[in-house]
Amino acid sequence: MAKDRGVASADMGRDMVRIIGLTLALGMTVVASWIAVLGASFLNGSGPFLDATWYVTWTVQAGLAGVVGIIVGRAWGRDTSAVALVALVSAAWVGELVVATVLGPFLSNDLDPIHGPFVWLVATGGPIQPVAAAAGAVIGRASARPRAARATH
Repeated sequence: MAKDRGVASADMGRDMVRIIGLTLALGMTVVASWIAVLGASFLNGSGPFLDATWYVTWTVQAGLAGVVGIIVGRAWGRDTSAVALVALVSAAWVGELVVATVLGPFLSNDLDPIHGPFVWLVATGGPIQPVAAAAGAVIGRASARPRAARATH
């Protein structure tokens, strides 16, 4: 029994590290997509720019999140199921909510905890970012598996 707890504890610790790293990576896709579309003006908030550029911003972000997902799927896919990869991406997306709500007010004078969830939804395009990352992770996992394993499953 004690050995089983050790394995579960090690897996949980590994998954927490993965969630934190994935949260940071997905957060970088937000920043990169907003800079790519809005330039340095995104530092002043989305303002009227979002009305005209939301589709481009979220498209760039979905592409970047998909690439992150593919990298994650290829790196972690051998020891992680597709369902677990989707769960890790979902947890990282919620991690972005925690960052926006809890750490956001410390990082930005304009952000308060009440508006954090709204900013999180706008910044990540709602479910667009995690769906793209999860799809990329599943695709990356499938491409990382040896051909013999793909044929039997």
